[in-house]
Amino acid sequence: MREFDGGSLSAFLLLALLAAALSSYRFQFNINGDYLVYQVFILFNVPIWKKEIYPDQIKQLKFNEVWYGFKRAAVIKLNKGMNIRLSILEQREGYDHLLEFARKHNLEVYKTKDYLWLEERNR
Repeated sequence: MREFDGGSLSAFLLLALLAAALSSYRFQFNINGDYLVYQVFILFNVPIWKKEIYPDQIKQLKFNEVWYGFKRAAVIKLNKGMNIRLSILEQREGYDHLLEFARKHNLEVYKTKDYLWLEERNR
């Protein structure tokens, strides 16, 4: 049986803690009147990333379906930077609020055929 010295054990514990932190992340998305807020949290609600998105930063809102037609999803395509993918929002009305935000700010909206079918089915 192999024995570990103090350094190896510390490195193992650090890697285990890092793996636990990275595997327990959570996303939060809010519509705050005239801008959107997207946040990423790890472990015990420790924020690691926050992005405020204003209408002039948005190129297009694309709505599609995921999970073989059972759930809605959206992609916020930005002029600069990484696009933000929203899939399976906790509140089903979140996508409707996002569409309302797009209409209010005259943003380009694209809905896939599958999303349109899902919208009709859920009315």
